[in-house]
Amino acid sequence: MSGLVLLGGWLSLFWLAIVWWMTLDNNYNISTTAYIALASLFAVVLNSPGIWFALGRGYPGDSFATLSLFGQAGVILISTLGLAGIYAICAAKSRRLLRDQETRAVLALLDCFVSVVIFGLVYAISPQIFYTFYQVIFPELPNQTVLRLPLAIEQFREALALRPDGSLSSHLAGIGWLGIVPFTLWFHARKVEGTGPAVLLLALGWLWLQIGNVI
Repeated sequence: MSGLVLLGGWLSLFWLAIVWWMTLDNNYNISTTAYIALASLFAVVLNSPGIWFALGRGYPGDSFATLSLFGQAGVILISTLGLAGIYAICAAKSRRLLRDQETRAVLALLDCFVSVVIFGLVYAISPQIFYTFYQVIFPELPNQTVLRLPLAIEQFREALALRPDGSLSSHLAGIGWLGIVPFTLWFHARKVEGTGPAVLLLALGWLWLQIGNVI
C-alpha cells in the first residue's frame, strides 16, 4: 500500500503542476473555474489508492446500489449540485478577497481555512437534505433531524480518510473536501509574481491532499 501511496502522490503532483501551468495565465471565466474544480477533484482521486480499490470493487453492499433508478439519479443530482454550489461560493469568495489586493501567505491560509469550514458546514447539514429526498422515495420514513454535529470529529475524519472500505458517500465528501484547498490556492497563485511563490502554493495544496493517506 505504501508504494501505491507514493505513486498516487507523484501522479497528483504531476497532474496539478500541469493543470496550473496551463491555466494560471488564462483569462478568468466560468469554464476555467469549472475546469480547475474538476481538476482539483481528480487530483484527490489520483492521490488516493483507497479510492482506486473501492472503485475496482464497485462499492459492494453500498446503500446507493439498493436505490431505484429514480433514487440514484436524485442522489447524483443533489450531490453534483451541492459540490458545484460549494465550489462556486468558494470561488466567488476568493475572487472578492483578491479583487483589490495582492495575496499574502496569511491571506492564502485564511482563505483556505474558510473554504474548508464552508465545506464542513455543508457536510454537516447534508444528511438532512438527503433524508428529505429519501422521504419522497420512502414515504413511510418518519420526520426527524439527522444533522451531523459540528464536533462530530469521527465522522469528519472518516470522510477525509478515503479508506478502501469507505462508503461511496464518504468518499465523495472526502474528495470534495480535500480538493477545495488546491482549488482555493489556484486563485492566489494567479496573483503572485514569479514561479517560486506559485510552486510554493502548489506544494501547499498538494500537501493538504496527503491528509487522506495519513489520518
